[in-house]
Amino acid sequence: MMMRWKNNLYLKPREGETRIKRKFLFYPRKLDTDHWRWLEFANVIEQVCKVDIGGSGQWGHYGWYWCEIAFKD
Repeated sequence: MMMRWKNNLYLKPREGETRIKRKFLFYPRKLDTDHWRWLEFANVIEQVCKVDIGGSGQWGHYGWYWCEIAFKD
């Protein structure tokens, strides 16, 4: 049995970088204040964010991940 995981430290120097990714909305998503979309493609603007991943008693452990910040038509 093999265990694998992806190390996200390569994103650390890229903090604040943005990208546009095309995703298929399999579940209903609210894109704007009045628009819900479902079962179609949408362009998502993502940014590398610093996220605190420490649990109870592990303050200060961070990871860098792509976080969705907005949608674009």
